[in-house]
Amino acid sequence: MVGFRPSSRDGVLPLKFEVDGVAKNVTILASYSVKEADNYERAARSSFGLMHIPRSDIEEDLDRGILGEC
Repeated sequence: MVGFRPSSRDGVLPLKFEVDGVAKNVTILASYSVKEADNYERAARSSFGLMHIPRSDIEEDLDRGILGEC
């Protein structure tokens, strides 16, 4: 898993999602982390692992088959 670790925060940002309408925040153990959004996407494109990102940010890569969904 690729973790996002912005300079404004100590540590990797938690994953935020909903399960049956209940908000969840899960801190992951990332084997690889980055501090810049561009590097976050680059790491996933280079097969460093999964990433948690809005679909709209990577729609073109999904359509072209560069990235896939889990």
